[in-house]
Amino acid sequence: MLLFCDMDDTLLTSDNRISDKNLSAIRAMTDKGHGFVMCTGRPLYSCMVLARQYGLLGEGYYIASYNGGQIVDTKDMKELVHEGISFDVVKVLFEEAPKWDLNVQTYNDDCVLVERDSEYIRWYSSRIRMPYKVVDNVMEALKAEPLKCIVAHMTDHDRLERFQAQVGEKLSDVTENIFSNPVLLEFGSKNAGKGMALENLCRVLGVDKNDTIAIGDEGNDIDMISRAGMGVAVKNAIEAAKEAADIVTENDHEADAVAEIIERYML
Repeated sequence: MLLFCDMDDTLLTSDNRISDKNLSAIRAMTDKGHGFVMCTGRPLYSCMVLARQYGLLGEGYYIASYNGGQIVDTKDMKELVHEGISFDVVKVLFEEAPKWDLNVQTYNDDCVLVERDSEYIRWYSSRIRMPYKVVDNVMEALKAEPLKCIVAHMTDHDRLERFQAQVGEKLSDVTENIFSNPVLLEFGSKNAGKGMALENLCRVLGVDKNDTIAIGDEGNDIDMISRAGMGVAVKNAIEAAKEAADIVTENDHEADAVAEIIERYML
C-alpha cells in the first residue's frame, strides 16, 4: 500500500516539525513493506532537507515535489516523473504579476528565483529552507524550463483570486493553477498535480489505486484525496477537502493526524 501525504499543515506542525509519533508510525509502516510518499508543493530541494533530517530516505520512500511535477525514488534518487511548464508561461507570469503588485517566483534546482527582494520571499525561503536569488531577468537565469511558478501575496487573498480568474484563466489550457494555501497561487503543468502524481506513481510501481491512501488539507490536495483508494482530510483541512474525503481525522496536524491514519489502517 502507498500513503500519499501532504506536508504543510498535514504531516508538519506549524513550526515545520515532524512529530515523534508521526515519524515512528511512518517508519513502522515502511518496515511492514508499505510505501510513503511526500506529496507536496514544495521543491525537491526543500523536501530533501526534511527527508535527510528525519531519515525518510531509502527503500519505500518517494518524493512527489512541485505538486507532482517531479517524482523521485529516494532509494537511488532516480527521477520517475518530470513535468514542467514552458518558458512562455514563465514570461507571462513575470510580466503580469507585478502589474497587480503581486510577488512571483520560479525555481532552479538549488534556489528560488525572483526579480525583486521582499518581505514575502524572505518569509517563504525561511519556511521551506531553500535559498533565494534576486536576478535582473529570470528568463536568462533559468537553467531549464522550470517545474512551477508561484504568484503570492501575504495578506490579499482576494487579489490573488482575481488574478487567477483573469490571468490564470488565460493559461488554463497549458497550466494547472491552484491554491496551496491562501497566500500561494501555484502554476504547474496540466500533466502534474497531486492527483496525477498518485496516478503516475501507481503506474510506474504497478500499484492498484485501490491500495492507496491520500491525506491532505488544502485545495491542491483535493484531486489526490478524490483519486485515492481512501481519501483523508485532516481535522484542520478546508471544507472542500473534507467534502472530497472518505474520512476526516479526529486529530489535527498539531496532534499526530498522520499517525492516527497509519495506526488505524496500515499497521
